Amino acid sequence: MAASFTRPLKEGIIGEWLRGKNRGTIAHENGLSTGTVSNIVKEWKEEIGSLSADQLREFAVTLRNVGISPLQCGQGFRILNILCDLGFSEDNIEMFALDVCKMCKNIGLQPDKIALHIKELIDLTEKVPLDQLSSHIERNKIMLEESEEELRNAKVQLRYTC
Repeated sequence: MAASFTRPLKEGIIGEWLRGKNRGTIAHENGLSTGTVSNIVKEWKEEIGSLSADQLREFAVTLRNVGISPLQCGQGFRILNILCDLGFSEDNIEMFALDVCKMCKNIGLQPDKIALHIKELIDLTEKVPLDQLSSHIERNKIMLEESEEELRNAKVQLRYTC
C-alpha cells in the first residue's frame, strides 16, 4: 500500500527536482527515502508526460545555471512578445534594446524612467498624432514664452499700482 503525501509536500519535491536537485538530496532534506522521491517524480511525470517533465527540468537547470529566475524568464518572454506585436523581428530586438539603452545613457535618462516616459509619450500621442508632435511642442513653447512675458508685464504693472 502506497503512502499518501500532502499536495504541498509533493509540489515542494517536484519544485526541488525541477530546480535541479538530485533525488538523494531531496529525500534527505524532506526525511524521505530516495525511492519515495523517485515515485513522486514518476507519478508527476506520468501526469504531464515524461518528455515534458524532462524538458521542464532541463529548462529549470539551465535557468539556474545562467542565474535567472523563472519569473524573469517569463517577463523576458512577455517583453519579446510585446515587441514582436509592435512589429519588431526577433533578429533586431536585441539591437533595438541596446540602442535605446545607449541613447538613454547619453541623455542621462535612467533605465527605471524609460517605461514612465514611454507611457507619457503614448498618452500624448493619443491626443496629438505622432507626425504632428514636433509642431505641437513648438506651438506650446511659443505659448509658454508668451505667457511668461505676460506674467512679467503683469508683475511690473502690479509694482507700479501698489
